Amino acid sequence: YFPDFLVKVRTASNQIETWVVEIKPYAQTREPKKTDSCRITKRYINEVKTYAINKYKWDYAEAWCKDRNYKFVIFTEKELNIR
Repeated sequence: YFPDFLVKVRTASNQIETWVVEIKPYAQTREPKKTDSCRITKRYINEVKTYAINKYKWDYAEAWCKDRNYKFVIFTEKELNIR
């Protein structure tokens, strides 16, 4: 697993923080919701798989960052003001 960025940030209190940054589409950061229909589509299965893989990576990244006193953040188009 390779995150997108490793960033050094100066805080308001003039401290340096290290952030591990992941950038993903907003839809991939939320667990997919099953539709009302009884059918489970390929699209739904792919969304569940993608979310599960991402969640596993992010849980590991958070633990790794915590051990090193880093901050793990996920940015989506919402945080980046991309429409």
